Amino acid sequence: MKYLCLFSFCFLHLTLSSQSNVTVEVFVTNQYGKPLEKAHVYINNSVLLTDSSGFVAIKNIEKSELKLKVSYIGFGTQERLLSLKDSTNKITSIFKLSPLSVQLGEWIVVEKYIEDSIRYRMIHTYMIDKKTISKLPNTSSLMDLVYYVNGINETVACGVCGTNSISTRGLPGSHTLLLIDGIPVYGSLAATYSLNGIPVTMIESVEVTKGSHSALYGSGAVAGVVNVTTKKNEDMPMFSVNTNYNSLKQKDINFSSGYENYVIKFMLGISSGSAHHFADKNHDGFGDNINFSKYNLFSKLSVKRKSKKQFEFFAKYLLEDRRNGVEAYLQNNAYSYLRGSDFIYGESIYTNRFEISGIYQFPFSFYSSVDFSFSSHAQDSYYGNYFFYAKQNMFTLNSIEKIKYKKSIFKYGKSIRISYYDDNTFLTKKRINSTELNEPVYIVNPALFIQNDLLLSDKISFLMGARADFYKTHKFIYSSQFNLKYSPFIMLDIRLHAGTGFNVVNLFAEEHAFVNGQRKLLLTDNLLPEKARTISLSSTYYYKLFKNINQFEIDFYSTSFSQKILPDYSQPGLVIYSNTKNKVFSKGVEINVNQKVADILEFNAGGNFQNVFEYNADSLGKKVLSYLPYSTKFNTQFICILYLFNKKINVSYTWKYTGTTQMPEVYNVSNEGVILNKRNETAPAFHLHNVECKYNYSKQGQFYFGVKNIFHFFPSDSPISGFNDKNYPAGFSPFFDTSYNYAPLAGRMFYLGVKWNLDKIKK
Repeated sequence: MKYLCLFSFCFLHLTLSSQSNVTVEVFVTNQYGKPLEKAHVYINNSVLLTDSSGFVAIKNIEKSELKLKVSYIGFGTQERLLSLKDSTNKITSIFKLSPLSVQLGEWIVVEKYIEDSIRYRMIHTYMIDKKTISKLPNTSSLMDLVYYVNGINETVACGVCGTNSISTRGLPGSHTLLLIDGIPVYGSLAATYSLNGIPVTMIESVEVTKGSHSALYGSGAVAGVVNVTTKKNEDMPMFSVNTNYNSLKQKDINFSSGYENYVIKFMLGISSGSAHHFADKNHDGFGDNINFSKYNLFSKLSVKRKSKKQFEFFAKYLLEDRRNGVEAYLQNNAYSYLRGSDFIYGESIYTNRFEISGIYQFPFSFYSSVDFSFSSHAQDSYYGNYFFYAKQNMFTLNSIEKIKYKKSIFKYGKSIRISYYDDNTFLTKKRINSTELNEPVYIVNPALFIQNDLLLSDKISFLMGARADFYKTHKFIYSSQFNLKYSPFIMLDIRLHAGTGFNVVNLFAEEHAFVNGQRKLLLTDNLLPEKARTISLSSTYYYKLFKNINQFEIDFYSTSFSQKILPDYSQPGLVIYSNTKNKVFSKGVEINVNQKVADILEFNAGGNFQNVFEYNADSLGKKVLSYLPYSTKFNTQFICILYLFNKKINVSYTWKYTGTTQMPEVYNVSNEGVILNKRNETAPAFHLHNVECKYNYSKQGQFYFGVKNIFHFFPSDSPISGFNDKNYPAGFSPFFDTSYNYAPLAGRMFYLGVKWNLDKIKK
């Protein structure tokens, strides 16, 4: 590259005609003014590359005019003719490039505290940015957004209360770590009960990084990491409202407001939603839809500093009342006095959660920051007459520094995570002689980590990281990762990832069948941390078609566990946990295509082919292969957006196909309360189609309406077993089980809504 630049300067010096010696300084930035490194500046048949500040100088120009052409991968090309006749010895030209449509969104993403271009990231990341969020149909929470990410599924562990989690590449939800602004805020309770309590109105973007990344994030980053970036104030309206209503009698109202002066930027948001509707299409006597009342309050404060360094706080409060059950439980809000009833079955979950986080960047010449988070989560739940109460507090403190040395960038830091957990189960009880004492669980988890980004050349770069976590019970747990990015030419990126991950098992929230009292929990060992390693090879090819940069991706991956804790449902009424040496694997390939056709059509298509299985030994010592519960072998999705009448009308169509799903062991029960046979271990494949139309009636307003599940699919079989046992009131049979849930029960849904914004925020 040095020789290319030298040749270019020599060529210019020899070929430009004689006039006056002028130096042209060129600065290239994105639409926000962030410098673009390695942007291409073309002069005649020569090309120069900008440095890390987006700058390049063209010296000793001896022409009366100069034609410049500037390009950068993922951004539109600009051309400019500069007149040098009356200029002095130096002239400055600034090129501000706008992004092309790739991944149905922008290219700029936020890594952990450090803004970077997705083009040059060494770790393959999928991003849903704010433009994409505005295009996706009827998204109200985080779960609605990740629904559109290839390789991610929503796992609903309960067919009555709808408790859900994020499954990445077929692995359980406890193996996907959730971050807010790069900071771990969500503990085991919140990751189970509060995912629907993260409103889209507070989300700027969502980044999904798949694979094992415990070397950076610690426990839980086994299958992947989901980082939610909260809203920024730059383009925040002074006032914004978004409200909608659907045919299931669900309504959502979202308000947000921004304020800015010369000292602070401030954002405040209020989100509320409710649903009061009973429907029983599968005739099992239980509601198909979750009834709820939900309130969110969130705010963000950014302090402006002379140093331009980051200093901000984010706070959020969630109050949710979720319930479902038989019709008598829900009618006229009867659940409020029937909670805990032993003759009218219902499930009622009260969630009360507060969280705050912040980051301060020191005014040093190198990057140095400290961030923190604190959350308090209280759970008050009734599953029939079984009461479950839990409280969890979690505090996290991180210190990170980044130093550049020659071709390396070193990131290193310290972290400490302190958690408190208490509930009313035997897992937090201690028996001394004949006396049972409450013994809350305290965990103090200090850690050290280091990461090195090494740029060997314009084509090859490395990332190496290591982390050591300490737990009183498990002592030291070490994690590492290695990433290689190779770009043989400008339109192709090849990435190799190898990393380890671990998860400290928490049965309080992971085993829903135990929490709701449907199965007794049997522990045969003191459970060890789960440990896994991932290796993946991905390739991204950028191609130009219809005057747009488009994208084709393929990703081969394999995650294997050396220690995996799996529930054993083989005995009715029991769930058994123990340490095993069974080999567990998640292997597959993901494919994504992003394409834009002129300015009227863009689409995204993706598919994930996977096998998630374990090898265990039978009574004769032979290897037996079995598949993990709730894992699927094949998923595919398609998102298409059509722009009409100069983008005044947008029509979006989405389709998602879910292949056969491996289910836990659940048994059919006769009306007389006799176990008949085991249900099919694989649930059938299904597909869902959605369409939405948006009408932008002004710069400030938008009206939208749509249909979800156009062809009215819902499972013909109930997700509940034992509801028909006539020996007990519905729901109270000892064989009652709600875990055979693999698809939405709501059927077709119509909705309409309106958005309205009032101007930009004023300084």
